[in-house]
Amino acid sequence: MTHVPEEQWLLFASGQLESDERQRCEDHLEQCDECLALYAHAVERLAYSLPEPDMDQLAEGAMQRWEERYGAAAVNARCSLEEKHDRRRNWMRHPIFHYTVAAAITLILMGSGVFQVFTQNASAWVDTNLPAESEELPPSWSEQVMERTVGLLATIQPKEKLEERRGKHDE
Repeated sequence: MTHVPEEQWLLFASGQLESDERQRCEDHLEQCDECLALYAHAVERLAYSLPEPDMDQLAEGAMQRWEERYGAAAVNARCSLEEKHDRRRNWMRHPIFHYTVAAAITLILMGSGVFQVFTQNASAWVDTNLPAESEELPPSWSEQVMERTVGLLATIQPKEKLEERRGKHDE
């Protein structure tokens, strides 16, 4: 298989090849990964030499073609629909709307007794897991940490007391 040189890929990417040569290059691209890499490199090189498109002109041309195809009424109708949709979307994105919906759902659930069922089930579960009053609970992990910390701090003496002790030992 003969590979296409990069110079020819530059011509291909810029649209300067004849139609039969262009077709041959397209067919070759489908089969050869090396030439695909060369073509990609040629496109990158061309991208820096191409001028930036005028976005306003592109938008205006697209709107003209749209009006020619569908008429001005379709453009105006689409714009008015988008404005209505934006107003509705903005209203639904407002935090007050979200708080109102949350409050309404909470009131509906409270009125239906859903939360009451949860609290009854939770209180029954808590009552069965409580130890008898005569049993003493082991100290919690945080209580144990606090006791050890207090004990450690009690062994540390202030700097002044240490200096007084050293003074007494020196005499």
